[in-house]
Amino acid sequence: MFNNENLSSPAEEPKTPASLSGRSIVIDSPIITEDQAEYNSLLASLEEEFLPQTSFQHYLVRKIANNIWRSLRLYHAETCTIRDRLDSYQAKLEYPIFARLCQVADANIGLFSIPKSSDSAQILRDEMRLDRQLARTINLLRKSQQMHAKYSRKSRPATKMRKKYQKMGPPFVSEKRTQSHESQLPADQHDNQSPSPLHVDSGSSPE
Repeated sequence: MFNNENLSSPAEEPKTPASLSGRSIVIDSPIITEDQAEYNSLLASLEEEFLPQTSFQHYLVRKIANNIWRSLRLYHAETCTIRDRLDSYQAKLEYPIFARLCQVADANIGLFSIPKSSDSAQILRDEMRLDRQLARTINLLRKSQQMHAKYSRKSRPATKMRKKYQKMGPPFVSEKRTQSHESQLPADQHDNQSPSPLHVDSGSSPE
């Protein structure tokens, strides 16, 4: 995340929203230079994961990337605080007056491997604030995607019913299917269903 090398020239950087949006948050100073390519990779991976569709959704994804970037910066600050404490403790061991510290150096190293209480409280507050902001932004992005998908389905034109189904009422049973069903009935059922013919007496009328 941090290095002392200068960023590549603007001609070598991709002209993408990822590189342009990261310029306002990535630090580039003589003391600390953050990696622009690392931020671009972070933003690109988040866009691939969340698949934003609108300008507002792209803004929320960039906000998530900035939030994660600040969290990484916070972890780096915590590491620097611990390293400063260990360096100060190591410097004291070089003086004869602190010779007794060498006997308990191993135990003290464990104590100095955590930030001071004041630094730890500040880091914890910032971390909790960033976590809450990250959760709210992700929740807002999910709601925006749900609303966009809902209105996209409503604005989609209705599909036209095929002609062969237009003359069929519910439950869309075709005439051919009904005829094929009747042809499979036994012969006696056909006889029972068909009306019996009338028998006309051909004999002479009674006298």
